[in-house]
Amino acid sequence: DPFLPNYLQVIDSLTKFFEKNKPRAIFLPYETGPLSLAIIIAAKKHNVKTIGLQHGYIYKYNPMYSFDSFHNQNNDLGFIIPEKILLFGNQTKKLLLSNNYPKKNLFVFGNPNFFNIDEMIKTFSKKNLFQKFGISENKKIILFTTGKLQPFYTNHGVYDHDVQIWKKLLENFSNNSNYYLLLKPHPEEKNIQIYEQILNNFNSKNAKIIQNNINELIFISSVVISVFSTTMLDSLCFKKPVIRVQFSEDSDSIFNNTNSIVNSNLNDLTS
Repeated sequence: DPFLPNYLQVIDSLTKFFEKNKPRAIFLPYETGPLSLAIIIAAKKHNVKTIGLQHGYIYKYNPMYSFDSFHNQNNDLGFIIPEKILLFGNQTKKLLLSNNYPKKNLFVFGNPNFFNIDEMIKTFSKKNLFQKFGISENKKIILFTTGKLQPFYTNHGVYDHDVQIWKKLLENFSNNSNYYLLLKPHPEEKNIQIYEQILNNFNSKNAKIIQNNINELIFISSVVISVFSTTMLDSLCFKKPVIRVQFSEDSDSIFNNTNSIVNSNLNDLTS
């Protein structure tokens, strides 16, 4: 609520801006965010096309995609979506159609991050990346990618799954000369004090919290671990083994519908 005046100002400012500087189209990498919604409203006033890019894993009951009423000529108060939404695949399209999204707005496009993955991989050098991150080349890299499942973030409930995994990995691999542990926080996870505190408690010399390019981290990893993250799908594109730690049954998850991801409970994770 405190930000509502700012979003209204964005609508007014862009409406005036588009009167003299009308773009042919606007690409929105986070099309459900409030700033993007403000941009779409202003663009519609000047018939500027808006194109949304899927920015992550869209799952059933995702609060950002669980709407049954959409803005159109007959519904001023419906949820606002771009004229086109470019999706990673058919499964996502089917899911959104089941949520009553208008078919004319949905287009299967693929994930642009991996359109040229073979060429991307050619630019990476393990030796250079190990040197960049200050890791000995003979280490097996365990990459753990979090999903903001820690007590500071309560958007989707109160969870500490990521905290439990970090503790379990450090308990079993801390200061083991064969391994190096990397924790990559979710891009929106700015508060990582709880991970830092756990790391300090173990006084581990073979672990660090790292914010670098996710593709580089996946490239040097020996295995990727997570609970709920698109990085698991990204890692499969890099042909890396992936372990998903399950804390509860989730029959609707795409991660349960592939043999390419190993599912494990927390107790069996290290083995």
